[in-house]
Amino acid sequence: MYPAQFEYHTPGTMKEALDLLGRHKDDAKLLAGGHSLLPAMKLRLAQPKHLVDLRKVSGLSGIKEEGGTLVIGAMTTHYQVESSAVVKSKCPVLAAVAAQIGDPMVRNMGTIGGSLAHADPAADYPAAIIALGAEMVAEGPKGKRTIKADDFFKGLLTTALAEDEILTEVRVPALAAKTGAAYMKFPHPASRFAVVGVAAVLSVDGGKVGKASVGITGAGTKAVRAKGVEAAITGKGTDAASIQAAAEKAAEGVDVQADLQGSVEYKSHLLRVFAKRAMEAAAAAVGQAAAPGRRAADRAPRGRGRPGRGSRPGAGRHRTCARSDRGGAGRSRGTDRRESDPRGRTGWLRARRHRRAAGNRGHRADRAG
Repeated sequence: MYPAQFEYHTPGTMKEALDLLGRHKDDAKLLAGGHSLLPAMKLRLAQPKHLVDLRKVSGLSGIKEEGGTLVIGAMTTHYQVESSAVVKSKCPVLAAVAAQIGDPMVRNMGTIGGSLAHADPAADYPAAIIALGAEMVAEGPKGKRTIKADDFFKGLLTTALAEDEILTEVRVPALAAKTGAAYMKFPHPASRFAVVGVAAVLSVDGGKVGKASVGITGAGTKAVRAKGVEAAITGKGTDAASIQAAAEKAAEGVDVQADLQGSVEYKSHLLRVFAKRAMEAAAAAVGQAAAPGRRAADRAPRGRGRPGRGSRPGAGRHRTCARSDRGGAGRSRGTDRRESDPRGRTGWLRARRHRRAAGNRGHRADRAG
C-alpha cells in the first residue's frame, strides 16, 4: 500500500526543523532512519501531512567523548555506534547492543535517536540506556533540556519528549573501573526485536557487587528498571547461587504483558533466564577488564554460522584458499583450471555445460539403442 499524500521537508538547521514543527504541529512527523515510520505510513497507520527529514540537519550525527561521557548525536546510525572505536573502548556493551539490531540494512539506516524517540517496547537500546544511566538531550523553542533515562520512557510508543521538541543527542557515561556490562536477549526469529532483553551493569570490588543497574525490554509496554534484581544482587558475590537468586526477582514489579510471542508466565520465565545470563556475562566482563594483558584474540567471540565455524585456525576462509594449506599443492585444482583457461571463468562454465549436454545426448542415444 502507498502512504497518503504528504509534503516533504529537508531542513538544514535545527532552527528550521523546529520552525517546521511549530508551524505544522500535529500534522508533522520527524523522519530519522524511517524503518518504523515509513512502514506505518504505508499501512496508513500514520498519515502525516508534512514529513520533516532530519538527515541534512547539521550537528545531529557523530560520536565523541567529553569528560568521561560519550556524546552520541541522535542521527548517528546503529552501524556507526556498533563500529565506533570510542564506543568499543569506553562502553563496549553499547556497541554490542547496536550490533544485535535488525539486519545490516536496518543498522545502516536506522538511528539511535529515532529508535529511542519511537520507544518501541521491544527495541534493544532502551534496556541498555536505562542500565547505563544515560541522559537524553532534547531541544525545543524554549531551548535545551536533559532527560534521565528512567524518566524518558512513559508508555507504549510514548516518551517524555514534547510535541515541539527534537531529540538531539544521547549522553552515555563511560564504564568505570571494575565495572562490567552485558546485554542478552531472546530475539524474534524474523524481526530480531527482543521478545525479552536484559542489560546488566555490575560494579564489583573485592568479590562483592557494590552497585548494580539492570534494564529490561520486551516484557511490557515500555522498558523498565529491574529494581528487584538490583536490590537482590547488590552487596552479594558474583557466584552462581547469588546471581541465580537475584535473577528470580526479574519479573517482580514489571508489568509483563502477554502477546503473540508468549504468555505472561512464559515471558516472566524468559526474564529470569536472561537476567541470569546478563549478570553472568557482566561479572565475567569485570574479570576481562582486570586482565588487560590478555590478547584481544583470546577475548574475541567465536565466529557465527555453522557449528564449529570460527573455532579452528583458518576458519571462514574461502574453500580454495584453505586447500592451499594442505601441503605443496598450492592452489586448488578448480582454481588452477579457471586461471589456466584463456577464456576465463565464463568460458570455463560454458564449456562445462557443453560437456554435460553432450554426455546427456550420448546417454539418451544408448538408452534408445
